[in-house]
Parts: sequence; structure tokens; C-alpha cells
Amino acid sequence: MRPLRIATAIPILLVCGAVSAADFTFNVPVRIENSIIWTIYVSCYVIENEIDSAGSNVDGVTRLIGDGSTRVELTDGEFDGIVTVEVDADAGRYPALARAYRCNLRATWPFDPEVGYLPGGGGVAASPDNFRRVYEERGGRVLETLENKVHGRIEQ
Repeated sequence: MRPLRIATAIPILLVCGAVSAADFTFNVPVRIENSIIWTIYVSCYVIENEIDSAGSNVDGVTRLIGDGSTRVELTDGEFDGIVTVEVDADAGRYPALARAYRCNLRATWPFDPEVGYLPGGGGVAASPDNFRRVYEERGGRVLETLENKVHGRIEQ
């Protein structure tokens, strides 16, 4: 059995302006192979903050302009394509102040190696920060590759 591979390729294509109805549109390439995952969520956040090369806020305080998320159902634990996430500025927030973005991937699946398939449609969820640990402990498989967070500056 091949180990799971999850990747979000960089760079992300960011479309701003009149091309889209949303204030910001992110096209995030995602590839998932040989997984037990049923559903993924790609979420993107637009912020006023300057970020460093690791994606952390330079001043330590997040000033969110807006966020959005797209849900994708996988077929046989696999997906290879572009996930489009639209972000509108929240009320009272101005898209022109955007300086950076962060996008991440989280996932759910209905299996736990200790109990088998979870009854009643329950499931296991892996967030961006605990993805590897949860997938390997509760999914019973080893992650070969994991790149589930991307970030960058917005130049306007």
C-alpha cells in the first residue's frame, strides 16, 4: 500500500478586481492520493498584516479582512485539481488594505483504526495544525508528503 500524499502546489493564483464577483479569488492546486479521506475543506484568509517568510504576522495581531472556504467530496480517497475559494471583505473592511493571505487544507474521514468505521456518520477531522498527527494516529496510515498550508503577500 502506497503512503498518502497531500500537496497544495505553490504558487496560488490570486485574482483580484472586476474579473470575479468576489473581492478575492484563490485557485488552489490540490493533489491527494491513496487516502481514506472523504471530504476536504480549503480555507483562505485575507489579512491587513504584513507577514514574514513563515507566514506569521510581523506585528503579532491578525487583522482579518475576510475569509472563505470550499468543500470538496473525494472519490475513492483521491483528488487532483484546482479548488477555487472566494473571499469577500467583511462589513466595514476594505479590500484595498489587504497585504497577505493564508490558505490551508483540513479533512474528514469516517474511520478510526481502533473502532473501524464510525457509526452514525461520525468522523475524524484533521485541522491544518494537527493534520499529520491526527491522520497517522486516527487514520492508521503514514503521510509520505504533507503541504497543507500556503501563504503570501498581496501586491496591489
